[in-house]
Amino acid sequence: MTNPIDAERMRQLFRYEDGQLICRVSRKGGTQVGDVAGSLHKPTGYLRVRVDGQEYKVSRIIYALHYGDPGDLVIDHIDQNTTNNRIENIRAVTNEGNRRNLTKNILNTSGHTGVVWNKTTSKWNAQIKVNNDRIYLGSFSEIKDAVAARKAAEKSYGFHKNHGKDKQVTK
Repeated sequence: MTNPIDAERMRQLFRYEDGQLICRVSRKGGTQVGDVAGSLHKPTGYLRVRVDGQEYKVSRIIYALHYGDPGDLVIDHIDQNTTNNRIENIRAVTNEGNRRNLTKNILNTSGHTGVVWNKTTSKWNAQIKVNNDRIYLGSFSEIKDAVAARKAAEKSYGFHKNHGKDKQVTK
């Protein structure tokens, strides 16, 4: 569960500028008026800021400044770069919606999300997970056919076009 965001309180403390929160007031820790707010939480790759004893993701605050508290929805970074908090790059979605725009898993060995080599059959298997249900898409002699089956399923189930791409490098 995430902390609810009081958009009015956030407007007192910050303003939005080109994907960043800019401080309107001096804050503890030496942050001055006009400074960029937030610091990178390295384990997750998200920018975070502490307000009134609570920690928030910068992306959630930026969303709230524009549209109000996203509530139980999660903030999806459309380009999959978790430090790109431009308003046109973030959207509020369900957890399932967020899973439809994931980067390629670092353990992926085929180079294609949802395509795995089956040693037993010596074929490529294609699969997709929708609403926590794994759907088998078929077994293929050629990897290109398995990839095509997976891409067709992604389109059919409304996955984002960026789903399965390599993770963006944060700067």
